[in-house]
Amino acid sequence: MARPGQLLSEHSTNVSEYAAEFGSKFGAGELMRIAGAYHDIGKSLPEFQVYVRDENGKRGSVYHSIFGAKKAYDNSGSFVAAADILSNIIASPHGSLRDYITPDGSRPLWDKLQETNDFSPRAECPEIDSTILKNELRSILSAVPQNEKAFGYTLRNVVVAAECIGFMR
Repeated sequence: MARPGQLLSEHSTNVSEYAAEFGSKFGAGELMRIAGAYHDIGKSLPEFQVYVRDENGKRGSVYHSIFGAKKAYDNSGSFVAAADILSNIIASPHGSLRDYITPDGSRPLWDKLQETNDFSPRAECPEIDSTILKNELRSILSAVPQNEKAFGYTLRNVVVAAECIGFMR
């Protein structure tokens, strides 16, 4: 949470740096840096700014995290694995992770991203270097035994995202 009087840009920079430091401990420094930088982009929405200034505003009444998730997804280019991981981390900052796919085959997070209108955030969206992210994910996956690659990939996504949720609380 930003401190009173702290600019959104300063808060996002601080979270991004802290997240990168934390993520580097398990080989995901760049992934975490991007998640930290994008996590509050939706707070630049005019509706959120009105809510923040309203002393009677109800916490959670302005949904903002999906906008950063959408921007990160869109800015990840063709690297779908990073886009999926980043969007889930960013869209789930204060609660449980979202479902990529449900037993009935629906895709709740994807659907929410698709229905989110594009917006031009007032906050800066750092460039996403997919080469660095690919190298990080390869490194993380290299620790998974060969006969467990598919399971390990899914598990690693969940672990990385869960760690991110912990630092954003």
